[in-house]
Amino acid sequence: MSDYFEAKVKLFTECRPESCIINLDSEWGMELASRSGGNVVTVSTRFDRVPNGRPYVFVSSIVATDTGSDVSFTSSWGDGHFSLALPGEFNVANAALVLASLLDSQIPLADACEALAAVNAPAGRLERVAGSVHSEAPLVYVDYAHTPDALDAVLTALKPHVRGRLFVVFGAGGDRDEGKRPIMGQVAERHADRVFITNDNPRTEDPLAVIDEIRAGMGAPDEAVVIEDRAAAIARAIEHAVPGDTVLIAGKGHERYQETSAGKQPFSDVDVAAACLDSIPGATE
Repeated sequence: MSDYFEAKVKLFTECRPESCIINLDSEWGMELASRSGGNVVTVSTRFDRVPNGRPYVFVSSIVATDTGSDVSFTSSWGDGHFSLALPGEFNVANAALVLASLLDSQIPLADACEALAAVNAPAGRLERVAGSVHSEAPLVYVDYAHTPDALDAVLTALKPHVRGRLFVVFGAGGDRDEGKRPIMGQVAERHADRVFITNDNPRTEDPLAVIDEIRAGMGAPDEAVVIEDRAAAIARAIEHAVPGDTVLIAGKGHERYQETSAGKQPFSDVDVAAACLDSIPGATE
């Protein structure tokens, strides 16, 4: 990490940027700010952060909503508020950095807040599936998380926004790191109220063998729902969820194919989930 950090420092110290936007919420950020000269705009999501004489954007409150966060902040350009249609505190931190960049570029505060309110998630990165905000439907998200750390992060990010139960649908890639499979089972079981284990991209491996390795890491593997066919697993999860529940479909994100022993086959988590939601009476937008 220290080598990685020193490489990043060069962007701030050797490339002579006109301004530096730095998040202070880690030891690395604090160190970077101390080494970056005078043209630094500091950013923080810690509510107790006190201005230190440099330009700043500090988040003062975060209220989780079903689909994102209502964020209040103080800054050198004035105080304000914006609604962010992206769940997770990491997205609040990203938005605060963007806000600081906009304000430092002389964008009026009201315009900057309005722009943040219009932000959508990139494809497959905590992407909310259309049709999943109707009162008769659960919230459904698709995310690319396909490692234990990534799965842990996205489930943790969603938890504050969940009014009911949290479901997760996931698998693990074949012909890849086998060691992560039981750990992903542990992560899913720890965070989710219901776990649906299915195929990811099995490639040349036996899909059920991959699923068994995921289950091996779980304390109560028999409580997980195992459905080898990914489309059927997604459909089952959405069918069993009720309004107020949240369903995370993890592992493939933006991919529009599934790799099996027969090669790449057309497949999209988003399209499958959207079709399932469309089948709920009155649930389409």
